[in-house]
Amino acid sequence: MKKVFLILLFSIVSFFGLKELVETHEKNNSITHWNKNVYIKNKLYSSFNIDLNITNNDVIGNFCYITHFGNRIDCDNKFKSQLKNKNIFFDFNSSFGGKNGKAVISMNNNSISWKLLQEPSGKFYVPKKSILYINKKLQ
Repeated sequence: MKKVFLILLFSIVSFFGLKELVETHEKNNSITHWNKNVYIKNKLYSSFNIDLNITNNDVIGNFCYITHFGNRIDCDNKFKSQLKNKNIFFDFNSSFGGKNGKAVISMNNNSISWKLLQEPSGKFYVPKKSILYINKKLQ
């Protein structure tokens, strides 16, 4: 019950507090840090982080996915793209050696959505779909 309350509280705060931040992406230079953590039996199983720097709709990004309780770390995955209609389509390579992956990040009012469109050829660790929220500690 406590988790449900915290999620509901975070959702309400996020809705009212982050809409302006996301709208800022469409107009100005803005660096934001987005995160999603998954816990299994109170232990951190995975952490997915995306950093976005958007200037005049030009996007420079970086993502990091740590999974299997820290035993798989696919980080320092940089990409460049454009923000168009609140979407960022881009190609990426995995730090594990996977090449030519394709993904899209969609900007929402209080979150971003990640969707893997094409798996990289070779080894990689990224989620197929994920919703990430602003990491206020890094803002």
